[in-house]
Amino acid sequence: MPSFDIVSKVDAQVLDNAINVAKKEISTRYDFKGAHILVELNKKDYKLNLEADSEMQINQVVDVIISKSMRQGLETTIFDFTKDHYPSGKIVKKEVIIKNGLTKEEVEERIKTYGPNKLPEGKVDSLFSIFFRQFQSPLIYVLFVAAGIVFATGEVVDALIIFSVLVFNSIVGA
Repeated sequence: MPSFDIVSKVDAQVLDNAINVAKKEISTRYDFKGAHILVELNKKDYKLNLEADSEMQINQVVDVIISKSMRQGLETTIFDFTKDHYPSGKIVKKEVIIKNGLTKEEVEERIKTYGPNKLPEGKVDSLFSIFFRQFQSPLIYVLFVAAGIVFATGEVVDALIIFSVLVFNSIVGA
């Protein structure tokens, strides 16, 4: 039985572009002037490390990242903001995990809930039945009648051409 899967992977280049655009905006914003703001993307582990002077600035950086990611065509659900920020000396840090596909637990839960991604197998028609199904159209009947009339009037070549077109149509249609 054939199966199908939907892949939900994050395009690393689009993510990198979105983070770079966000960094550029953060570096030019007046409210971040003179502040310690650090945005680092770890492409290997799909983690985003944020550092700022205060919790409020971390929240503003998160808002900028979300808006720039949306403009790049990324879903906001790829970012896992559930980890709380934590103080580290005079700065506040936050680690944002980027969801890249489904976890094993999510896959097992979905298979249990919705079943496996299997398409039902349809019946396969024989070439013989497909060939004769091509002759069920009323237009084909009209062409058969036309070929018979042309043959009856003595135009054998024209009748053979019409018959050959009908046979060719049924072969190609199969």
